[in-house]
Amino acid sequence: MNSWIKKTAILFVYSMSVSSLAPLGSGFAQSTPEMVSNSSPVINNAGFEDLGNGSEIPGWTYYWSPLTDEYSISVTDSKSYEGNYALKMVDGGPKSLGLISSSFPVTEGTSYVSSVKTLLEQGSVAMIVYYYDANHKEISNSRASLSSVSSDWLDLTHEGVAPPGAVTAKIMLYSGTAGYSTAYFDHMTVSAATAADVPVAFGDPIDLGAATKTVKTSGAAMANGEVYFATNGTPSTFYALDAATGQVLYSSPVQGVNTVYGVAFGSDGNVYLSGVENGMLYRYSPAAKTLESVGVNPSEKLVWDLAATSDGKIYGATYPNSKIFEYDIASNQFRDLGSVREDVMYARGIGVTDRYIYVGVGNPAYLYKIDRQTGEKSEVKLPNSGANDMIADIWSYNGKLFVRSGATTLFILDEESEEVLQSLPWPSPTRFDSMISPPSPLDRDLVYFRNVVNSELVTYNTATNEIIPLEGVVLPNSTVRAYDWVTPQTGHKAGKTLLAMVTEKLEYVLFDPEDQSVETIMPEIEAEGIDIQSLEMGPDGKLYMGGFHTALSIFDPKSNAYELQERVFPQIEGIGFLNDKIYFGTYGGAVIYKYDPSQPYKKDVNPSLAFNIEDGQSRPFAFATGEDQLFIGTIADYGLVKGALTMYDEPTDTWTTIPDIVENQSVMSVAYKDGLVYGGTTIHGGGGSTPAASEAKMFIFDPKTKSKVKEFSPAIPGMASHQLIGDLKEGPDGRLWGVTWGKTASGTTVYSVFAMDAASQVIEKSKLLYPNAPSGSTWRPYFLRFGDDGLLYTTVGRTLTVINPETMASKKIADNVHLMTLAEDGGIYYAEGSHLKKLPVALKEVALKLDTSVLTAGEQAQLAMSGTLFNGKPADLAQASINYTSSDESIITVSDSGSIQAIRAGRAEVQAAVVLNGVSVRSNSVVVEVRATAEQVMEQLQQEFNLRAASGEILKPLENQLANSLKQTEHHLLKRQVAQAIHHLEKFTRDLEDPKMNAYITPAAKEALELQAAELLDTLNQQLDS
Repeated sequence: MNSWIKKTAILFVYSMSVSSLAPLGSGFAQSTPEMVSNSSPVINNAGFEDLGNGSEIPGWTYYWSPLTDEYSISVTDSKSYEGNYALKMVDGGPKSLGLISSSFPVTEGTSYVSSVKTLLEQGSVAMIVYYYDANHKEISNSRASLSSVSSDWLDLTHEGVAPPGAVTAKIMLYSGTAGYSTAYFDHMTVSAATAADVPVAFGDPIDLGAATKTVKTSGAAMANGEVYFATNGTPSTFYALDAATGQVLYSSPVQGVNTVYGVAFGSDGNVYLSGVENGMLYRYSPAAKTLESVGVNPSEKLVWDLAATSDGKIYGATYPNSKIFEYDIASNQFRDLGSVREDVMYARGIGVTDRYIYVGVGNPAYLYKIDRQTGEKSEVKLPNSGANDMIADIWSYNGKLFVRSGATTLFILDEESEEVLQSLPWPSPTRFDSMISPPSPLDRDLVYFRNVVNSELVTYNTATNEIIPLEGVVLPNSTVRAYDWVTPQTGHKAGKTLLAMVTEKLEYVLFDPEDQSVETIMPEIEAEGIDIQSLEMGPDGKLYMGGFHTALSIFDPKSNAYELQERVFPQIEGIGFLNDKIYFGTYGGAVIYKYDPSQPYKKDVNPSLAFNIEDGQSRPFAFATGEDQLFIGTIADYGLVKGALTMYDEPTDTWTTIPDIVENQSVMSVAYKDGLVYGGTTIHGGGGSTPAASEAKMFIFDPKTKSKVKEFSPAIPGMASHQLIGDLKEGPDGRLWGVTWGKTASGTTVYSVFAMDAASQVIEKSKLLYPNAPSGSTWRPYFLRFGDDGLLYTTVGRTLTVINPETMASKKIADNVHLMTLAEDGGIYYAEGSHLKKLPVALKEVALKLDTSVLTAGEQAQLAMSGTLFNGKPADLAQASINYTSSDESIITVSDSGSIQAIRAGRAEVQAAVVLNGVSVRSNSVVVEVRATAEQVMEQLQQEFNLRAASGEILKPLENQLANSLKQTEHHLLKRQVAQAIHHLEKFTRDLEDPKMNAYITPAAKEALELQAAELLDTLNQQLDS
């Protein structure tokens, strides 16, 4: 046996995040009947047969965690798929490791299939493909995973499109931080996908700007006379404000972070923050006004909360394994403190004292305290311990613990005895809105909070255990994110002690306890784009979008502008349509709003509240319409697995919810066909829940009887089970089409697209796609859209894929597309972060037309240009670049606007080169004949006569006769007496052709003058006729 184990750590850090769809430009894969496949790249030492010199694996580079005995990457002869050797990877700890191939060439826009034979003995592994530009800078990456433990060699396969600018790629074989794994790899291949029978072609993407915008923060801290927060956005922007005036002191983007919940003020006078995307801990120095990254915490990427101690520690609470971590400011070291409770996913809130760490976990809800010295952990009993809820925040003031449960429930405990002193649960008339102030410097027994019911300020006396509302002291109707006490040095409140607050909408509020006045300041914070959460084309031809956390936007393709960009609106998960009304399904209780587009938008009026589904539901992703009825599929609430189907009957204005329509499953997709509702489920419930079912189902529901007719699992060839049935749609062929994600008999995850006869539930067509690709969201549907071109466009595999429904041939157009819909012209609107983009159908041909092909010198004419898209639809050339050319600019010229100017007699061709959305097309040629004016021809005839006479080729008396006729012709021509001019020109011709005069003119002169005279006579006759 030959093996090597890496003895040193690689000193660079590789980003493992899967990027969103890069600006793909012409790198969007195109397929036309003429397209040919690209050559396939070669991977160096793809079968690990080259043993090298024993110090490294030739052709490969290590991506390595700090070396311990638990991790190894080696070449072994103990097992192989082919040849003598294979790669063995052992990940025996909570770190990650991998092996990276040498680079290989790729072509932007080309789809590549990468595959490696894998024998997985435990855990899970991944293949990650990285794309690089000419400067070796990473552009994007995507992955495929394998979690099927087997004694057989399986294919770990990835298909992806090389983005624009990509010239090389590398492949990493990877084991992540989530668990332990042992795997063997052999026989890696990369091949360029050949063109399928999918006739589509696209131009460069059009960026329509940030669609969903807001001014909002999810977490904040106040200290040292300043306010600190990061806005929700792509990316987030960190701000520092003056706590007395609200003036912006500092701002900077936080790259790679979209949402920040955790913000804490450290004992070193610096601010620490961490987001929900990358696990990075950032530090802001108020003194130096600099923002820097400290490092990635060793626990988990999603950080919910941070807390700081007086002795130089920062603690964080994370998801999805309810872990907490410690950062020591002095030593600049992290420590993973492990999971607080292994059967829950959320460590949602954290609070610290000199002695204890308090951690709130969720679904179910528990509160724990951990001794900072001994590590001993014990549960703090709450009234809702073990309930389907979440403990979100913990504060310790004056010997009391203040504990937030869910959104607005407050428990107040004696910290020493852990006795519950106050309980303010829903629907108590006094409930807090998520934050508690520090004790007042004016009265150390008082803390303050906002009553979420009526926005009044409320005090709690820690000495007397009294809760006293401050009647008439009304705060903005917005959740408070942070409190602190400040003393302004200037202004009308100079020297006074004020309670400062910053809300989620970034309203800055100052309360004066003495006169009980409230002052609200709006800091100059720019609205920022936030990720688009939902996207649909309405019956009015407009695009409706919701943002992550908040925002509602409407885009009008006709004006190419945003009609509405409302910054504050509940998070829209799904959008439905019924009789020209738009229904928004929002997160949090599955609340449905109705919008009438024929009426002006008015906050809290239009859209209006239509229905609150409740019944343990949270996310309404799926919508369908049929016969004046709206059908909604919902994902269960946090910790729950029982979804629901809700129907709205518009004629009777009644809503009906059928909970748990498929036992212990949520409803991910719905479709209406022939009087029945067809639904598809996901085995995954709300956040923090564990699936109780193993197989996703389809069901048939009869709206007339309001009962389930049938429940079944679609029998798709090659699939052993389904975990998600991600969309259902009736196709133009009358079949019911759908998307599923599940596993094959060997355990490999795979997607399927199928067509079913709805009446018999027989699968008539199907295709398996993207083995080993992850499911992405287990709630959001995989959209199916049928185009006018007869093709099926889908987000199966969280890609943009086009399928020919006749042949089931498919073509991946782009990776990382989660939301998309079709434009009227066949283009594709899709979301990329906060930006709405359009992938336009490629221009196929242009036609140049001129109403007349004959012009007179000096005349003008306007060219007409029309274009045809690849799908046969007319092209809008308003944004095209058009370059007109003339074959002879001495005869005709063409302006940039297509206006032709005739210069002189002759023939010339006009052509146009058109570029639309990066696609170049040449037009047909238009031949233009230019005729001279009578005056010009007269002048030419006169010049010819004068030349011939001067050279002695015309003799008297013929010279005199001809000269007189020309003089008379020109005289009448100048007076616009065309008939008289013709009379004298005809005499000129008769004299010229008189045989008796042949002796007085040479044959050459006679022929030249006859031609000129004939041209002039023809020109004059045309004038006479007109």
